[in-house]
Amino acid sequence: MRAVPKPKVTKNTIATPKLTEEEFMQIGEAIGEALEFENVVTITVFFQKRYESVTGKITSADAQTGILKLQVGLDNVRININNIVKVE
Repeated sequence: MRAVPKPKVTKNTIATPKLTEEEFMQIGEAIGEALEFENVVTITVFFQKRYESVTGKITSADAQTGILKLQVGLDNVRININNIVKVE
């Protein structure tokens, strides 16, 4: 009897997006304007290896905990600031 080697396990992982300092500044400015003028914004988030978009009004932002709170219709959504990729 002959031993057959196990096949190598390859994991196809999606790398998290790397943002530049300029992109961080643009995201921060857009969030600040949306808070000040109560604008409706669309936020794209990288969460669980996929991109998701959420559209709503920003109700609060907490820099200490890193949580952004949005009101989407009648629901309140909490988003981790570190997962934000784009704000429109």
